[in-house]
Amino acid sequence: QKAHAWLESLQIELLAAVHDHDHTPERWSREEVAAALRLSAVTAAGRLTDAALISRSLPQTLTALRDGRLTAAHARALADTAADLPPQLHPELEHRVLPRAETQTPAQLRHSLRRAALQLDPRAAEERHHAAAADRHIRLTAEPDGMATLSAYLPAPDALACLHALTRIAAPPDTPGASGGRTVGQRRADALLTALLTTADTPPQAHRPPRRPAPEIHVI
Repeated sequence: QKAHAWLESLQIELLAAVHDHDHTPERWSREEVAAALRLSAVTAAGRLTDAALISRSLPQTLTALRDGRLTAAHARALADTAADLPPQLHPELEHRVLPRAETQTPAQLRHSLRRAALQLDPRAAEERHHAAAADRHIRLTAEPDGMATLSAYLPAPDALACLHALTRIAAPPDTPGASGGRTVGQRRADALLTALLTTADTPPQAHRPPRRPAPEIHVI
């Protein structure tokens, strides 16, 4: 793992050099890196930007990665947070999170980074929150086996309030067996369906599109 981290640090340094020497308006280095690393152009552009930021503004992070004390996922988490902060705050960000980062998972580090960014630049954090809240939306994603995921991108307090409301609605009655053997997650899903599709005079089934009949297979 340490050898892999060392190789990742070399790649970051190389990508940073490619980024800094590409002065073309079209940024053709993005396409070259995408082809070389078998990445999409969007992902390659992100790798180049992260590498330049780490190499230029997060030297302690790069050193820790080179020494095998951090992984590339840790370094990218730091780069993502640093990108939202003024450059003059980058050293303080490293000072706050790196001592514990070596013992944290990338997810734990991201939690620490969010807290540190909020403390270092609360006004910018509030502006980012308002911008993100303006992008609230509902998304439908197709899933295997005739299923789908309906997700809501909401401010955290609103999302938590919705979850608590569904939990209250889905709480099983005191009568034993009234839940029908359903899990809490299943009861929440059923409560959401009922709340959204039931009107004063229309049952939930009336809103659903007709199911296609299952094919019949006859063996002769």
